[in-house]
Amino acid sequence: METYGAPSAGHFRPDGLPVSSAPTDSLLKDDEKNRQRALELDSFIVEAPAGAGKTELLTQRYLHLLATVDSPEEIIAITFTNKAAGEMRSRIQESLLLAAHGVAPDQPHKLITFSLASAALKRSRELGWDLLTHPGRMRLTTIDALCASLARQMPLLSRFGAQPATIEDASRHYLDAAQRALEHLEGDDEYAETVAVALDYLDNDTTQLAGLLAQMLARREQWTELSALDDPELAVDEALHAMVDSELVRITRVLDGQWQIRVMPLARFASANLHNQVLENWIAPLAAGNIELTQWRAVADLLLTQKDEPRKTVNVKNGFPAGKESKAQKGRDVGGAGGSHCTASSGIATHSPLAAFHPRQ
Repeated sequence: METYGAPSAGHFRPDGLPVSSAPTDSLLKDDEKNRQRALELDSFIVEAPAGAGKTELLTQRYLHLLATVDSPEEIIAITFTNKAAGEMRSRIQESLLLAAHGVAPDQPHKLITFSLASAALKRSRELGWDLLTHPGRMRLTTIDALCASLARQMPLLSRFGAQPATIEDASRHYLDAAQRALEHLEGDDEYAETVAVALDYLDNDTTQLAGLLAQMLARREQWTELSALDDPELAVDEALHAMVDSELVRITRVLDGQWQIRVMPLARFASANLHNQVLENWIAPLAAGNIELTQWRAVADLLLTQKDEPRKTVNVKNGFPAGKESKAQKGRDVGGAGGSHCTASSGIATHSPLAAFHPRQ
Protein backbone atom coordinates (compact mmCIF):
# COMPACT_ATOMS: atom_id res chain seq x y z
CA MET A 1 0.00 0.00 0.00
CA GLU A 2 1.40 3.40 -0.95
CA THR A 3 0.39 6.46 1.06
CA TYR A 4 1.43 9.97 0.27
CA GLY A 5 0.44 13.59 0.65
CA ALA A 6 2.60 16.67 0.63
CA PRO A 7 2.86 18.30 4.09
CA SER A 8 2.18 21.98 4.63
CA ALA A 9 5.22 24.25 4.73
CA GLY A 10 5.78 27.37 6.81
CA HIS A 11 5.21 25.96 10.31
CA PHE A 12 6.21 28.14 13.26
CA ARG A 13 6.80 27.49 16.97
CA PRO A 14 4.82 29.30 19.70
CA ASP A 15 7.73 31.75 20.19
CA GLY A 16 7.48 32.80 16.55
CA LEU A 17 10.63 31.08 15.34
CA PRO A 18 10.33 28.90 12.24
CA VAL A 19 10.29 25.17 12.67
CA SER A 20 13.22 23.30 11.13
CA SER A 21 12.54 22.33 7.52
CA ALA A 22 14.34 19.00 7.89
CA PRO A 23 11.21 16.95 8.74
CA THR A 24 9.31 18.62 5.91
CA ASP A 25 12.08 17.92 3.41
CA SER A 26 12.13 14.29 4.48
CA LEU A 27 8.36 13.95 4.02
CA LEU A 28 8.55 15.57 0.59
CA LYS A 29 11.25 13.13 -0.47
CA ASP A 30 9.17 10.20 0.75
CA ASP A 31 6.15 11.57 -1.11
CA GLU A 32 8.13 11.89 -4.34
CA LYS A 33 9.52 8.37 -3.91
CA ASN A 34 6.04 6.92 -3.42
CA ARG A 35 4.73 8.72 -6.48
CA GLN A 36 7.55 7.25 -8.58
CA ARG A 37 6.88 3.74 -7.23
CA ALA A 38 3.18 4.07 -8.07
CA LEU A 39 4.14 4.40 -11.76
CA GLU A 40 5.78 0.98 -11.80
CA LEU A 41 4.09 -1.98 -13.49
CA ASP A 42 2.77 -3.40 -10.24
CA SER A 43 -0.33 -3.22 -8.02
CA PHE A 44 -0.76 -0.30 -5.64
CA ILE A 45 -3.34 1.21 -3.34
CA VAL A 46 -2.91 4.97 -3.16
CA GLU A 47 -4.29 6.80 -0.14
CA ALA A 48 -4.15 10.57 0.12
CA PRO A 49 -6.32 13.49 1.29
CA ALA A 50 -8.29 15.72 -1.07
CA GLY A 51 -6.09 17.94 -3.20
CA ALA A 52 -2.97 15.79 -2.80
CA GLY A 53 -2.82 14.95 -6.50
CA LYS A 54 -4.40 11.50 -6.79
CA THR A 55 -6.01 12.29 -10.15
CA GLU A 56 -2.71 13.59 -11.52
CA LEU A 57 -0.95 10.42 -10.37
CA LEU A 58 -3.61 8.22 -11.97
CA THR A 59 -3.22 10.21 -15.20
CA GLN A 60 0.53 9.65 -15.11
CA ARG A 61 0.09 5.94 -14.45
CA TYR A 62 -2.31 5.58 -17.39
CA LEU A 63 0.06 7.44 -19.73
CA HIS A 64 2.96 5.29 -18.56
CA LEU A 65 0.95 2.14 -19.31
CA LEU A 66 0.13 3.44 -22.80
CA ALA A 67 3.85 3.42 -23.59
CA THR A 68 4.14 -0.28 -22.70
CA VAL A 69 1.10 -2.00 -24.28
CA ASP A 70 0.46 -3.20 -27.83
CA SER A 71 -3.06 -1.73 -27.92
CA PRO A 72 -4.74 1.02 -25.83
CA GLU A 73 -7.72 -1.29 -25.31
CA GLU A 74 -5.50 -3.44 -23.09
CA ILE A 75 -5.77 -0.80 -20.36
CA ILE A 76 -9.01 -0.40 -18.42
CA ALA A 77 -9.48 2.54 -16.05
CA ILE A 78 -12.61 2.14 -13.93
CA THR A 79 -14.38 4.75 -11.80
CA PHE A 80 -17.71 4.84 -9.97
CA THR A 81 -19.37 7.76 -11.76
CA ASN A 82 -19.60 9.11 -15.31
CA LYS A 83 -18.37 12.47 -14.01
CA ALA A 84 -15.15 10.96 -12.66
CA ALA A 85 -14.60 8.98 -15.86
CA GLY A 86 -15.11 12.14 -17.91
CA GLU A 87 -12.63 14.06 -15.78
CA MET A 88 -9.99 11.35 -16.18
CA ARG A 89 -10.51 11.22 -19.94
CA SER A 90 -10.25 15.01 -20.14
CA ARG A 91 -7.02 15.02 -18.11
CA ILE A 92 -5.40 12.39 -20.34
CA GLN A 93 -6.46 14.06 -23.59
CA GLU A 94 -5.20 17.45 -22.41
CA SER A 95 -1.87 15.89 -21.45
CA LEU A 96 -1.54 14.28 -24.88
CA LEU A 97 -2.38 17.56 -26.65
CA LEU A 98 0.21 19.49 -24.64
CA ALA A 99 2.82 16.85 -25.45
CA ALA A 100 1.88 17.00 -29.15
CA HIS A 101 2.43 20.77 -29.16
CA GLY A 102 5.79 20.31 -27.44
CA VAL A 103 5.12 22.93 -24.77
CA ALA A 104 6.84 21.69 -21.62
CA PRO A 105 5.29 23.01 -18.37
CA ASP A 106 7.30 24.58 -15.54
CA GLN A 107 5.89 22.64 -12.58
CA PRO A 108 7.92 19.52 -11.74
CA HIS A 109 4.88 17.21 -11.42
CA LYS A 110 3.43 18.53 -14.68
CA LEU A 111 6.78 17.96 -16.34
CA ILE A 112 6.56 14.28 -15.37
CA THR A 113 3.10 14.10 -16.95
CA PHE A 114 4.46 15.83 -20.08
CA SER A 115 7.29 13.31 -20.39
CA LEU A 116 4.96 10.33 -19.97
CA ALA A 117 2.47 11.77 -22.48
CA SER A 118 5.29 12.25 -25.00
CA ALA A 119 6.30 8.60 -24.60
CA ALA A 120 2.67 7.53 -25.07
CA LEU A 121 2.38 9.56 -28.28
CA LYS A 122 5.59 8.01 -29.57
CA ARG A 123 4.13 4.57 -28.96
CA SER A 124 0.92 5.66 -30.67
CA ARG A 125 2.85 6.75 -33.80
CA GLU A 126 4.90 3.54 -33.87
CA LEU A 127 1.83 1.26 -33.74
CA GLY A 128 -0.57 3.50 -35.65
CA TRP A 129 -3.07 4.11 -32.81
CA ASP A 130 -3.58 7.80 -33.70
CA LEU A 131 -4.85 8.55 -30.16
CA LEU A 132 -5.30 12.26 -30.82
CA THR A 133 -7.81 11.50 -33.57
CA HIS A 134 -9.34 8.40 -31.96
CA PRO A 135 -9.37 9.03 -28.18
CA GLY A 136 -12.30 6.60 -27.87
CA ARG A 137 -9.81 3.73 -27.98
CA MET A 138 -8.82 4.62 -24.44
CA ARG A 139 -11.11 2.70 -22.09
CA LEU A 140 -12.01 4.98 -19.21
CA THR A 141 -15.38 3.88 -17.96
CA THR A 142 -17.59 3.12 -14.97
CA ILE A 143 -18.11 -0.22 -13.28
CA ASP A 144 -21.66 -0.42 -14.64
CA ALA A 145 -20.55 0.32 -18.19
CA LEU A 146 -17.78 -2.27 -18.01
CA CYS A 147 -20.16 -4.97 -16.78
CA ALA A 148 -22.65 -4.07 -19.51
CA SER A 149 -19.96 -4.31 -22.18
CA LEU A 150 -18.93 -7.76 -20.93
CA ALA A 151 -22.55 -8.92 -21.00
CA ARG A 152 -22.95 -7.66 -24.58
CA GLN A 153 -19.94 -9.75 -25.61
CA MET A 154 -21.53 -12.91 -24.20
CA PRO A 155 -25.21 -12.89 -25.31
CA LEU A 156 -25.68 -16.65 -24.89
CA LEU A 157 -24.13 -16.87 -21.44
CA SER A 158 -25.89 -13.73 -20.18
CA ARG A 159 -29.28 -15.02 -21.47
CA PHE A 160 -30.62 -11.47 -21.71
CA GLY A 161 -32.28 -12.03 -25.07
CA ALA A 162 -31.56 -8.43 -26.06
CA GLN A 163 -28.86 -5.84 -25.77
CA PRO A 164 -28.59 -4.87 -22.06
CA ALA A 165 -28.69 -1.30 -20.87
CA THR A 166 -28.16 0.36 -17.51
CA ILE A 167 -31.04 2.23 -15.88
CA GLU A 168 -31.23 4.76 -13.06
CA ASP A 169 -34.44 3.46 -11.43
CA ALA A 170 -34.58 -0.33 -11.09
CA SER A 171 -37.66 -0.42 -8.83
CA ARG A 172 -39.80 -2.05 -11.55
CA HIS A 173 -37.29 -4.87 -11.91
CA TYR A 174 -37.06 -5.34 -8.14
CA LEU A 175 -40.84 -5.67 -7.96
CA ASP A 176 -40.83 -8.13 -10.84
CA ALA A 177 -38.19 -10.26 -9.09
CA ALA A 178 -40.19 -10.16 -5.86
CA GLN A 179 -43.35 -11.28 -7.60
CA ARG A 180 -41.49 -14.17 -9.25
CA ALA A 181 -40.20 -15.17 -5.81
CA LEU A 182 -43.79 -15.37 -4.53
CA GLU A 183 -44.66 -17.76 -7.34
CA HIS A 184 -42.75 -20.44 -5.42
CA LEU A 185 -45.81 -20.64 -3.17
CA GLU A 186 -47.64 -22.57 -5.89
CA GLY A 187 -44.85 -25.10 -6.30
CA ASP A 188 -43.50 -27.90 -4.17
CA ASP A 189 -39.87 -26.78 -3.98
CA GLU A 190 -37.85 -25.85 -0.89
CA TYR A 191 -38.90 -22.19 -1.07
CA ALA A 192 -42.66 -22.75 -0.94
CA GLU A 193 -42.73 -23.09 2.85
CA THR A 194 -40.49 -20.01 3.28
CA VAL A 195 -42.90 -17.89 1.23
CA ALA A 196 -45.86 -19.29 3.18
CA VAL A 197 -44.26 -18.36 6.51
CA ALA A 198 -43.53 -14.84 5.30
CA LEU A 199 -47.11 -14.39 4.07
CA ASP A 200 -48.44 -15.60 7.40
CA TYR A 201 -46.84 -12.58 9.08
CA LEU A 202 -48.71 -10.27 6.68
CA ASP A 203 -52.15 -11.93 6.75
CA ASN A 204 -51.48 -13.46 3.30
CA ASP A 205 -51.18 -10.03 1.70
CA THR A 206 -49.08 -10.88 -1.37
CA THR A 207 -49.04 -7.28 -2.61
CA GLN A 208 -47.57 -6.02 0.64
CA LEU A 209 -44.96 -8.79 0.76
CA ALA A 210 -43.91 -8.17 -2.85
CA GLY A 211 -43.49 -4.47 -2.06
CA LEU A 212 -41.39 -5.20 1.02
CA LEU A 213 -39.18 -7.62 -0.89
CA ALA A 214 -38.69 -5.04 -3.65
CA GLN A 215 -37.59 -2.48 -1.06
CA MET A 216 -35.14 -5.02 0.38
CA LEU A 217 -33.66 -5.67 -3.05
CA ALA A 218 -33.04 -1.95 -3.48
CA ARG A 219 -30.99 -2.04 -0.26
CA ARG A 220 -29.46 -5.48 -0.63
CA GLU A 221 -25.98 -4.20 0.22
CA GLN A 222 -27.27 -3.76 3.78
CA TRP A 223 -28.29 -7.38 4.34
CA THR A 224 -26.63 -9.72 1.84
CA GLU A 225 -23.73 -10.38 4.22
CA LEU A 226 -26.22 -11.06 6.99
CA SER A 227 -28.12 -13.62 4.91
CA ALA A 228 -24.90 -15.59 4.43
CA LEU A 229 -24.53 -16.21 8.19
CA ASP A 230 -25.28 -19.61 9.67
CA ASP A 231 -28.05 -18.15 11.85
CA PRO A 232 -29.14 -14.76 10.43
CA GLU A 233 -32.26 -14.62 12.63
CA LEU A 234 -30.10 -14.85 15.76
CA ALA A 235 -27.79 -12.14 14.42
CA VAL A 236 -30.74 -9.83 13.74
CA ASP A 237 -32.18 -10.54 17.20
CA GLU A 238 -28.87 -9.76 18.88
CA ALA A 239 -28.49 -6.56 16.88
CA LEU A 240 -32.01 -5.38 17.80
CA HIS A 241 -31.40 -6.19 21.46
CA ALA A 242 -28.18 -4.15 21.34
CA MET A 243 -30.02 -1.21 19.76
CA VAL A 244 -32.79 -1.31 22.37
CA ASP A 245 -30.27 -1.57 25.21
CA SER A 246 -28.40 1.44 23.85
CA GLU A 247 -31.59 3.53 23.67
CA LEU A 248 -32.70 2.47 27.14
CA VAL A 249 -29.32 3.49 28.57
CA ARG A 250 -29.84 6.93 27.07
CA ILE A 251 -33.37 7.10 28.46
CA THR A 252 -32.40 6.10 31.99
CA ARG A 253 -29.79 8.87 32.06
CA VAL A 254 -32.65 11.37 31.78
CA LEU A 255 -35.45 9.46 33.47
CA ASP A 256 -33.27 8.37 36.38
CA GLY A 257 -34.29 6.51 39.51
CA GLN A 258 -35.42 9.60 41.43
CA TRP A 259 -37.64 10.74 38.58
CA GLN A 260 -39.13 7.26 38.21
CA ILE A 261 -39.91 7.10 41.95
CA ARG A 262 -41.98 10.29 41.64
CA VAL A 263 -43.91 8.84 38.67
CA MET A 264 -44.53 5.41 40.22
CA PRO A 265 -47.68 6.41 42.22
CA LEU A 266 -49.25 7.87 39.08
CA ALA A 267 -48.39 4.80 37.04
CA ARG A 268 -49.78 2.43 39.67
CA PHE A 269 -52.97 4.51 39.96
CA ALA A 270 -53.48 4.56 36.17
CA SER A 271 -52.70 0.83 35.81
CA ALA A 272 -55.22 -0.11 38.49
CA ASN A 273 -57.95 1.88 36.74
CA LEU A 274 -57.05 0.40 33.37
CA HIS A 275 -56.78 -3.11 34.81
CA ASN A 276 -53.27 -3.23 33.40
CA GLN A 277 -50.95 -5.23 35.62
CA VAL A 278 -47.69 -4.21 33.94
CA LEU A 279 -47.13 -1.16 36.18
CA GLU A 280 -49.67 -1.89 38.89
CA ASN A 281 -46.92 -3.10 41.25
CA TRP A 282 -44.15 -0.77 40.08
CA ILE A 283 -42.05 -0.07 43.18
CA ALA A 284 -38.44 -0.08 41.93
CA PRO A 285 -36.76 1.99 39.18
CA LEU A 286 -36.56 0.28 35.83
CA ALA A 287 -33.15 -0.73 34.57
CA ALA A 288 -31.74 -0.17 31.09
CA GLY A 289 -32.22 -3.57 29.48
CA ASN A 290 -34.47 -5.68 27.30
CA ILE A 291 -35.62 -7.66 30.32
CA GLU A 292 -37.82 -4.74 31.37
CA LEU A 293 -38.81 -3.62 27.88
CA THR A 294 -42.50 -4.41 28.53
CA GLN A 295 -42.52 -2.06 31.52
CA TRP A 296 -40.74 0.65 29.55
CA ARG A 297 -43.38 0.39 26.83
CA ALA A 298 -46.11 0.79 29.46
CA VAL A 299 -44.32 3.90 30.76
CA ALA A 300 -44.19 5.22 27.20
CA ASP A 301 -47.95 4.66 26.81
CA LEU A 302 -48.46 6.67 29.99
CA LEU A 303 -46.15 9.51 28.98
CA LEU A 304 -46.65 9.76 25.22
CA THR A 305 -49.53 10.21 22.79
CA GLN A 306 -50.16 7.94 19.80
CA LYS A 307 -47.97 10.32 17.79
CA ASP A 308 -45.08 9.76 20.22
CA GLU A 309 -45.41 13.31 21.50
CA PRO A 310 -45.32 14.26 25.21
CA ARG A 311 -48.77 13.93 26.74
CA LYS A 312 -50.08 17.33 27.87
CA THR A 313 -53.23 16.15 29.64
CA VAL A 314 -54.60 12.88 31.03
CA ASN A 315 -58.17 11.54 31.20
CA VAL A 316 -60.15 8.38 31.79
CA LYS A 317 -58.61 6.72 28.74
CA ASN A 318 -55.21 7.08 30.39
CA GLY A 319 -56.41 5.74 33.74
CA PHE A 320 -57.43 9.06 35.32
CA PRO A 321 -61.25 9.08 35.51
CA ALA A 322 -63.20 12.06 36.79
CA GLY A 323 -63.47 12.26 40.58
CA LYS A 324 -61.76 13.58 43.68
CA GLU A 325 -59.18 10.81 43.81
CA SER A 326 -58.12 11.37 40.19
CA LYS A 327 -58.05 15.12 40.75
CA ALA A 328 -55.54 14.65 43.54
CA GLN A 329 -53.38 12.44 41.36
CA LYS A 330 -53.53 14.84 38.44
CA GLY A 331 -52.28 17.62 40.68
CA ARG A 332 -49.30 15.62 41.97
CA ASP A 333 -45.94 17.30 41.35
CA VAL A 334 -43.91 14.61 39.64
CA GLY A 335 -40.97 16.76 38.58
CA GLY A 336 -39.61 16.95 35.07
CA ALA A 337 -36.41 15.51 33.68
CA GLY A 338 -33.65 18.05 33.73
CA GLY A 339 -34.75 19.65 37.02
CA SER A 340 -38.04 21.22 35.96
CA HIS A 341 -41.37 20.47 37.65
CA CYS A 342 -44.82 19.73 36.27
CA THR A 343 -48.07 18.09 37.25
CA ALA A 344 -49.64 15.01 35.76
CA SER A 345 -52.37 17.04 34.09
CA SER A 346 -49.99 19.60 32.59
CA GLY A 347 -47.62 17.13 30.92
CA ILE A 348 -45.69 14.53 32.89
CA ALA A 349 -43.42 13.74 29.95
CA THR A 350 -42.49 17.21 28.79
CA HIS A 351 -38.80 16.34 28.73
CA SER A 352 -39.03 12.61 28.15
CA PRO A 353 -36.55 11.10 25.67
CA LEU A 354 -38.99 8.24 25.12
CA ALA A 355 -40.47 10.24 22.24
CA ALA A 356 -37.29 9.54 20.27
CA PHE A 357 -37.21 5.90 21.36
CA HIS A 358 -40.46 4.83 19.66
CA PRO A 359 -40.80 1.78 21.94
CA ARG A 360 -44.09 0.71 20.37
CA GLN A 361 -42.37 -0.30 17.15
